[in-house]
Amino acid sequence: MDGEVSALAKLFLKISNDFTEKEATRLRELLYTDYHLGKADVENKSPQEICNMLERANKMWVLVKVLKVLGKEKLAQDVKNVAKRDSRKDHGVAIRFTLETLQGYMVPALLMIIAICIGLLYLPAVKNDGNHQNTPKAGMTTPSPGPTSQKEDGEKLQRLEQQIKTLQHDLQEIKKTYIKRCESGIIELPRNIIKKEFGERSLNRTENFKNPFDTEPEVITFGLTKMDLPGADVRIEVKLVSVSKTGLTICFTTWNKSELYSAIVNWMVCA
Repeated sequence: MDGEVSALAKLFLKISNDFTEKEATRLRELLYTDYHLGKADVENKSPQEICNMLERANKMWVLVKVLKVLGKEKLAQDVKNVAKRDSRKDHGVAIRFTLETLQGYMVPALLMIIAICIGLLYLPAVKNDGNHQNTPKAGMTTPSPGPTSQKEDGEKLQRLEQQIKTLQHDLQEIKKTYIKRCESGIIELPRNIIKKEFGERSLNRTENFKNPFDTEPEVITFGLTKMDLPGADVRIEVKLVSVSKTGLTICFTTWNKSELYSAIVNWMVCA
């Protein structure tokens, strides 16, 4: 007993002497940030005092991990060896130390085992082909599909039928929105019309398409593209009044003293 205590004391003294002040500060930070020890418990304590505290609290495994983080692999192995020898005094402590030391490896290992099992469950069955004969051996029976596999096949068929219906619906929508023809042009108002009706603030202008559309077209774009009076205070706006298979009507509006004939409108329709 005295020999083991002496071995621990020598080891803790060796650890304390091996630490620089910067490493000791890092040791304290790791203990109260990563391992949730009280800051007051480790603050202003030397590495040797910290080792004694962890040994009394049966947390030698924490010391092993912290030493590894700090790059002191040899000291970590020495602590581990001493802890194993010391574990003969208390089997409960030994079991706890072993489990906590392996804690970092158990969870990934269990996850890997679970993933392998799931993968095996979803492995596709081996199918017959020209190169292999899947003949049952003597004493073995070939499992026949049960009610569960038939149910799964039925669900797969239903999903496939639903996907086909969705594709058919999408195809119909594409056909509806398919653009067969577009037409574009410009609208200019003749000066003589405006001079006769000078003072009117708005005027509708209808533009007939070169060829009537089979269905009512969509107006892709229209708007003012040019003013015929550069530098003048021109205030004109245009808006779409209506569109049909044969043409579209646009309303020109002005205020102040702007003359409507100064506006040129560009338009485009598709169907």
